[in-house]
Amino acid sequence: MISPEISLLVDLVGMGLLSAVIVYAVRLNARLGSLKADKKELEALLAGFAQSTQPAENALARLKSGSVEAGEAVSGQLDQAR
Repeated sequence: MISPEISLLVDLVGMGLLSAVIVYAVRLNARLGSLKADKKELEALLAGFAQSTQPAENALARLKSGSVEAGEAVSGQLDQAR
């Protein structure tokens, strides 16, 4: 059989390892909680970014159509000048 001293030592080592696991789990849980909070903040930021890029996309489309029209006008003027 195992002597009481060795049994006590094994129990103490086991308790120490379990304590370390518990501390690690608590710290991990805290980090996961902050990640969830950051995820919500990031989602809100991305939603705002999508809303702010829509007017820019519309402006680019108008600019492109305006440049096509201007190019056609200049081309027409060049043809008339020849």
